[in-house]
Amino acid sequence: MIRDGLGERGGLVWERGVSSSNDLRTIAEPRRRGEGAAGGMAVPTIEDVLSRVETGPWNWTIFLLGSLWGVFGAMQALATAFLSPAVDHWCQVPHLHNWTTQQVWNFSLPRTKVGGETHHSQCEMYVRNYSLMEGVPWEERLLHLPEGEQDESTLPTQPCDTWEFDTSSFQSTLISEWELVCGREHLRSLSQSIFMVGYFFGAPLGGYFSDRFGRKRLMSGALWAFIVVSVLGSVAPSYPLFLVCRLVMAFTGTIVYQASYILAVEASSMRHRGVVGIMFSVPFALGNMLLPGVAYLVRDWRHLHLAISVPVILLISNTIILPESPRWLLQNGRWSEAERVLQKAARWNSSKTFDSAWLLSALTQMKAQAEHRECSQENPVGGSSLRDMWSSLLVFVRTPVLRKISLILYFVWITCCTVYYGLSLSSSNFNVDPFLYMFLGGVMELPSYTLTVPFVAHFGRKKVLIVLMVTCGITVLSAPFLPLAREGWSFLTVVMVSKFSITSAYQVVYLYSSELFPTTLRTRGVGVSSMVGRLGAILSPFINDVLGSHHWAIPTTIFGGLSLAASFMICLLPETCGRALPNTVDDIENGAAATPSVVVVSEEEIQEAAEPKEDEAILSTSAL
Repeated sequence: MIRDGLGERGGLVWERGVSSSNDLRTIAEPRRRGEGAAGGMAVPTIEDVLSRVETGPWNWTIFLLGSLWGVFGAMQALATAFLSPAVDHWCQVPHLHNWTTQQVWNFSLPRTKVGGETHHSQCEMYVRNYSLMEGVPWEERLLHLPEGEQDESTLPTQPCDTWEFDTSSFQSTLISEWELVCGREHLRSLSQSIFMVGYFFGAPLGGYFSDRFGRKRLMSGALWAFIVVSVLGSVAPSYPLFLVCRLVMAFTGTIVYQASYILAVEASSMRHRGVVGIMFSVPFALGNMLLPGVAYLVRDWRHLHLAISVPVILLISNTIILPESPRWLLQNGRWSEAERVLQKAARWNSSKTFDSAWLLSALTQMKAQAEHRECSQENPVGGSSLRDMWSSLLVFVRTPVLRKISLILYFVWITCCTVYYGLSLSSSNFNVDPFLYMFLGGVMELPSYTLTVPFVAHFGRKKVLIVLMVTCGITVLSAPFLPLAREGWSFLTVVMVSKFSITSAYQVVYLYSSELFPTTLRTRGVGVSSMVGRLGAILSPFINDVLGSHHWAIPTTIFGGLSLAASFMICLLPETCGRALPNTVDDIENGAAATPSVVVVSEEEIQEAAEPKEDEAILSTSAL
């Protein structure tokens, strides 16, 4: 899924009525020429350099190698569907080894409600003298029963000491190995929830260190850490250690993804940046479809975890082949390294417009300009600390209009995350084949990445987002009332419509959020919204597992209710399609807006669209 929110990433081609990034570039040119006339010859920018380098094998190699992480990231993010699936279990009863499983259930287990349906008890058994039944055929059991045990309705019950687990679909799971049942169900949900906690903290901290130490260096270190910890998780002797491994895996994995993503985007020219932003998410859908195939072949959780972890070793080649971001090198004054990277890029791309002498001259001018800026600025930008980053979040709730926009968007983001991960991991509640369900969910991802583009361009962001949320809400809420078998194709089709709708809504909300926040807060605003949304991903496993154990329709009712509530709240937000974006908080508070025919693009906005900033690393929410 697209999990970044800047206008130029996946959304630039839709912004402000500008039909393409080339149009945006054309709008910016007069300003740049004006600056050149005022101060002599215009200083080349990194965009000018990348346009001379052109787009070719160098750019697409970075894109392909960097985006490969999406395959492995998707499998890890959704792996709990097969590592800890809801499997049937019951008390282990001694002395009845010569009876069938159904006969043991009928004789030793009381009937109860599980998921809203009549089922044998999973946590209790009748108090009987089972030793009297040892070796007795099923047909003769009544002859050996004491008189007080004839009437089952009067028999007392006792909690299970140990359990047996259904191994017809999965040979071994986290649940069966550590008996996460009967009062310990919340520990099952914790395995997915703790993974999302790792994402929550990994995105902002990874972005901070990525800007400080470089994309490639941080990606390489996080990749090695991920490989070691993922293998350790496959052989973890205890459940707490396994949870710690999953937490670290998510933390390092999101760093690998966002560093790879930013590197790919920063190496792209403005013309191709939107395509890179959209297509970078495609491997996530491929990983979503590949996971059930691997899980179908590997039914033991330790072997499965190892099978989706060890192939990440292939990405070690990225630490050798991929270059450091030339944009980051230039921003950090490493001019000679940037020159070598750009020279290599031009050779790989066989650029016909590239001239080494021109590059040297351009870098010299850019260096002089950077040194001039450092001397003229008393408080240089970019030296923000983690404390400054967190303290600046209060700006979103200080003024009434921006507060309303921020709080509504936070709720919409929480809804998207809750419903998306809730539906993705709901196969046990829907009583469908988990392998088929996960595969079809991945298939739904692919069209959702691109089909929304023409609709939001023609009908606007607000209307499309409302329609998608309402569609998701209605289909999910109607599922429990449809006269359809939960294991049937008709029911599965209804659920997949919901999955497609919420996945598409996820794409639109990124663009919509980036256009609602002012230029001065845009990157930070989308990043904070993305982080708040992760709270929904942390809660969704408990909604599915804990509430779903009482009745399978409770989670779907919550997901549908949230979707409809979000759609009503979106009605309170303004449309942004074809309108100039606000530049400051005052523009939002005063309701300043240009007409669709008047497009005002500030130099700050052009700069923000061209150069990712440190808050931008927060925006890596999807493929993980």
